[in-house]
Amino acid sequence: MPFRNLIDYLGRNHCIDEFLDSFPTVSREQVLAALEAPHEAVCSLVVSSR
Repeated sequence: MPFRNLIDYLGRNHCIDEFLDSFPTVSREQVLAALEAPHEAVCSLVVSSR
């Protein structure tokens, strides 16, 4: 599943459960892991800019 599909779903105000219904081969754990990397990158940018 392309990461872009996940971002598009969330950007259109769909919840993770709706995404998982549309992509049944993707697990909740995979979605959360995919979102963790950008979260950590943004957090590190905020901390380093202080």
